[in-house]
Amino acid sequence: MKKLSMIFIAVTILMGLFFVTRFYVQSRYNLLKPTSYHYSDFRKKPPVIIDKARIFAIDGEDYYELIGGIGDYDILYLPSGPPAYIFDKNGNLIDYSLDTGDDPDFLNKWHIEQGKYITLEELDRLHQ
Repeated sequence: MKKLSMIFIAVTILMGLFFVTRFYVQSRYNLLKPTSYHYSDFRKKPPVIIDKARIFAIDGEDYYELIGGIGDYDILYLPSGPPAYIFDKNGNLIDYSLDTGDDPDFLNKWHIEQGKYITLEELDRLHQ
C-alpha cells in the first residue's frame, strides 16, 4: 500500500509540473500575438523585437513580412523558429505565425517566393 501511495504522489507531482510548464509556455506564446492589425500601429508597439523585414509578391500581390528575433527566450520556451507577421500592400495584418519552425502551413503559404530582405527603415518609408 505504501508503494502505491508513493507512485500516486510521484505521478501527481509529474502531472503538476507538466501542467505548470504547459501553462507557462502558452503564456509566452500569448505575448507574441499581435495586438495591432495595421502596420503603422504594429510598428509602434510590436509584440516582439523585429529583426528582419522581407518584401515579396505572390500572384502579383505585394506582401511584407516582419520577422521577430528568437534570442531572448528562456529554457522552458525554445521555439524552433522566429515569429513572423505578414502584411498586405495596404498595411493590413493578414497572417502571422508564433513559431515558424513548427508551422509548415504558414511556411508553405508565404515562403514559396524568395523575396528580398529590406531594412525596417525602408519598409517604414513604403508605409508612410
